[in-house]
Amino acid sequence: MVAFFVFSQSLSTSGPWPWSPVLIAAIANLFGPGASMALHSMLGFGAGFIAPLAFGAALDATGPGAWMFAYASLGLLGVFAPLILKLR
Repeated sequence: MVAFFVFSQSLSTSGPWPWSPVLIAAIANLFGPGASMALHSMLGFGAGFIAPLAFGAALDATGPGAWMFAYASLGLLGVFAPLILKLR
């Protein structure tokens, strides 16, 4: 857990992460106060729709006794998302 915190902080100091509140405020100012909330809600509900499908696909691919792989599939995007965003 400490390693993950250090890793995420190292990415946040050198990437676009410190500007996130500024970008959210700019979106709210440009499009109205509900635009930022709508974007965050859409992404959250989208992830809530995709996650069970990914879990089921991983469970079907590895067999009924391999729950570890199904749970690991849920964490892969969370682990690699900072790297994916950093490479853009």
